[in-house]
Amino acid sequence: MGLTRVQATPVATPVGAPTVAVTFATPPSVGNSVVVAVIGSPTTPFPVGACVDNKGNAPYTRARTQDGGFFGTLGVYVGRVTATGSSFTITIAPGFGSVNFMAVAFEVAQVGGGLIVDVGAGGAGSGLTPSTVTTTGSGTENFVVALCSLGATQTSIAITGTVPASPTWTQEAENLTLAGEIDSRIVPGPTVHQITWTGTGSGWIGAMLVALKASPIPVSSLPPIPWAVVSGFWSKHMDSYTEWIPITASDTVDIASGLTHAVLVGGAGDVTAVMQNNRAVTITGLPAGAWVPIRARRINATGTTATGLVALYSR
Repeated sequence: MGLTRVQATPVATPVGAPTVAVTFATPPSVGNSVVVAVIGSPTTPFPVGACVDNKGNAPYTRARTQDGGFFGTLGVYVGRVTATGSSFTITIAPGFGSVNFMAVAFEVAQVGGGLIVDVGAGGAGSGLTPSTVTTTGSGTENFVVALCSLGATQTSIAITGTVPASPTWTQEAENLTLAGEIDSRIVPGPTVHQITWTGTGSGWIGAMLVALKASPIPVSSLPPIPWAVVSGFWSKHMDSYTEWIPITASDTVDIASGLTHAVLVGGAGDVTAVMQNNRAVTITGLPAGAWVPIRARRINATGTTATGLVALYSR
């Protein structure tokens, strides 16, 4: 399963305020990422460390900010949920003084070790002159946030061009007199990301696009387990298996057929398995023909000397 947009907060548009806060209706789940998009009226970039939540999670990383000059300032922050609870509120306090804001936050699931910046870019245009942002990402999938800010009131503002052509953008927030517009979508990659906004009046339009990608899940290791310690127990509990699928050891690619029910060893040696909980364990001194009843998501090439490995399934 790929990146999934779980929910968004209501849009906040405080006027003449020192901070802006957004609250999720449902507490986001531990392990998911939160992406915050914010537009402000000053001419100062959003600072590092200005975005925090009320559950004690680490301060959110500033993914990108752009000084919009006299057409506003744009910012995107991203954080990982390690603690959650009701009334989960994120506050952006940039130290601008009393200004106008528009902000919204998203919960994104299936983020691996957490969302990180893939690419970002900014641009500018004026009213009927399109404002276009283009950049090229490297991720296999991106959660993309696009923001535009206004230097003058527009009757309307529209996305008049986008690459790739699909999927369509979700308009998350719009205010034609106060701030601008915020849009999002999830796009397969690697790909070029481009968005063009066109307004209906004179006045500047600033634009920024940030593509985020899932980072790898960190693997922690357990101490090696000698085969002699567990062989007596395991050999007495061997089941019958209906599917036998060869395993290619890899430090990055999970077993395509899914979590193993057991692993058969063809040639003697050690096996380093990454378990369902992403813990790595090395079983040493396995003889040829050993049957190892583990639910492994991956067999690492590093640390594995046994050969002829087979994933066993009873299903």
